[in-house]
Amino acid sequence: MAFGLEQEKAGTMKFLKIRGLKKDDGTPRFVEFNLDNKDEIISESSDLGGRLVSVTQSSYEYEGQTKYGFKIVMEYEDQKFQLECGFNQIGEAIINTLASMNEASKYVTIGLYVNKKGFNSVSVKYDGKPVDWKLSPSEKNEYIQTTEFGGQTLRDRSDLHRKLYDEFIPQIQAVIDGELSALDAQEDESFD
Repeated sequence: MAFGLEQEKAGTMKFLKIRGLKKDDGTPRFVEFNLDNKDEIISESSDLGGRLVSVTQSSYEYEGQTKYGFKIVMEYEDQKFQLECGFNQIGEAIINTLASMNEASKYVTIGLYVNKKGFNSVSVKYDGKPVDWKLSPSEKNEYIQTTEFGGQTLRDRSDLHRKLYDEFIPQIQAVIDGELSALDAQEDESFD
């Protein structure tokens, strides 16, 4: 069952995170968790769907470093879903894809899956149609610094994360705000 496709309780907020990002943790999935006991999983799904209400920046301190992320609030009928995510490759892909949308008033579906090469991947659809990335892989690579160390290639994605955080998230919210304002204006006109 996909979140946002079946109504359980009217007017409730469901809090979600993404699990399955490590190879031994299964396929990627949205997990609804109990706020009082975050280890208790209430339900899980590979899809999240609804109308975008907000995409906001979030950050926290971890081992002396600021880590950046985001929160997405979506609604479907009388339910709201809040997804909290950091900038792992799934989080990067979600924001990079949502940032290419020029409107946000219709149904958005975010799907998680493992691609043919075995990597966790994201599919975003708007009104049933696939949405492309804003930054192509080669454009993304311009924001990723690589260093060779001990025979391994290390990738510093902090410049990419800053771009997604500082530019793309506010841009997505501006599109949502513009769409919500237009919807509110239409509703106001219909009551006249």
